[in-house]
Amino acid sequence: MSQSTARPARPAAPAVCVLATGLGLCSALAAAETTLYGGVRLGLDYVDVKTTGQSNWDVINETSRFGIKGSEDLGGLTTIWQFEFGVPADGSGSAAITKRLSWVGLKGSLGTVAIGRQWTPYFLATSLDDVFNSDDTSVSYYFLGLPHRWDDMISYTSPDWGGFSLAGAFVLNGAGNGLDGAQAKQDGVDAWDIAAIYRQGPLVLGAAYQRYGSAGVDGNTQFPAGSTQWGLAASYRLGDVNLIGAWHQAHLNDARDSKPSVYGLTGEYFIGPTHVVRAGYGHYDPDAASGKDYDQYKLGYQYNFSKRTRTWIEYSHFDYRSPGAKVAAIGQEYDNVQIGIRHDF
Repeated sequence: MSQSTARPARPAAPAVCVLATGLGLCSALAAAETTLYGGVRLGLDYVDVKTTGQSNWDVINETSRFGIKGSEDLGGLTTIWQFEFGVPADGSGSAAITKRLSWVGLKGSLGTVAIGRQWTPYFLATSLDDVFNSDDTSVSYYFLGLPHRWDDMISYTSPDWGGFSLAGAFVLNGAGNGLDGAQAKQDGVDAWDIAAIYRQGPLVLGAAYQRYGSAGVDGNTQFPAGSTQWGLAASYRLGDVNLIGAWHQAHLNDARDSKPSVYGLTGEYFIGPTHVVRAGYGHYDPDAASGKDYDQYKLGYQYNFSKRTRTWIEYSHFDYRSPGAKVAAIGQEYDNVQIGIRHDF
């Protein structure tokens, strides 16, 4: 998912230091930093569901969010933390504020350790084609129901070694994890995840692997206990053109021993700092008894008014609605056109 531009909150330390001088607290206050950030993202949607013959217009919220994050220099170590919430910017009465991120960690010369609800290493390494603004923002990532954030996660991220870094994480949510009674539970590791990323100039490479010890981790019921998945992704920036490829395959521990897979190819063309044209194609093989495969296409144009404000128009055709999309029901064929606007702060 595309990252929002954050602006540091107005420092309050100087005023507080006047009161805290006698207590010797000024140096600690000056070493702490807090950033308030967010993004308002709304679109006018037209959806034509081929499966049912229904169509409609709608104003839709495109993952608007509000967050606060910070750090404190401990001398050799740094405390880092973040809270981020999804906000129903369209004002829908049925929508609610949702949790996106909530974690705290320590960062030092040997890497970073964090605990809480975080981005999975798998997502950070393999979602390079998550660049579109509307509906399903990738032509590959979400078709296997791949989770991009996990609750109850402990993660480690290595330092950057010449552009190469490693990350690993595991989930511990025990018997009291809110899973349905019919789903498997265990008191040990419910899921784990490892990933590697290499960034050097215009080239980015990512690889990741996940394994589920329990079913229904973070609400994802598509992966029974014992299921696994691999992912590979690469992007290369050649002047004004950015080319992206991604591939994912799962091995489900189900009655059919299914191995669904998906791949996607995406291109971006940047015309100065103002205009961006995007196109993407994805192919999804659910490895189902029907033997049917599905295609998806996305086209988009983005206009940047500034670094913080953009507008776009995007068209999508999906033979199969992925779990990551916001319109139609999972598995339905549909077309989607959206005109949207986004402002980050």
